[in-house]
Amino acid sequence: LRGSGLVFVLVRDLRKGKETVLGVPDSDPRDHPQAAESRYLPHPVREIAGPPRAYLEQALYTGPAPRPQPRAFQAGGETWWGAALRSRASAEHEIWVCAIVPEAELLEGLPNLNLLVVVATILIVGLGLLRSRRLAKIYSRPIAEMVEQSERMARLNFTRELASNSHIQEIQ
Repeated sequence: LRGSGLVFVLVRDLRKGKETVLGVPDSDPRDHPQAAESRYLPHPVREIAGPPRAYLEQALYTGPAPRPQPRAFQAGGETWWGAALRSRASAEHEIWVCAIVPEAELLEGLPNLNLLVVVATILIVGLGLLRSRRLAKIYSRPIAEMVEQSERMARLNFTRELASNSHIQEIQ
């Protein structure tokens, strides 16, 4: 995850009723370099603050989703998105792998697709026009030959036979 996004693990001991979190520093690593080291130590959920705590309270604890799906939640006055996936690695523990990211950073790495959509649309329309022109020529040529034959017959000129090289069965 780039920027402010976090990945952490929630472990619920089903026998003891105890919850711990791994992967979240107890303070901002930029303010306290030693906080980065404490990131991998288990912390009780009640000690976690900030967006991870808000995600656990607002999204994960509101009930399990039928399928892992992203959920929006509020933390620090901004909207975040989070998703959790339960691991089936242990029968004694519920292990949830959680990822959270601020909404502002969610689509940050995607390129602007407007130009690509415009170019693709122009290309498809152009190819459609070329194909329709070709089909119009294929269908109009035998019809033009039949019109020419009928005009000649209207002038009482019956010397030439109707011969068409059309692939259209109705015109042959």
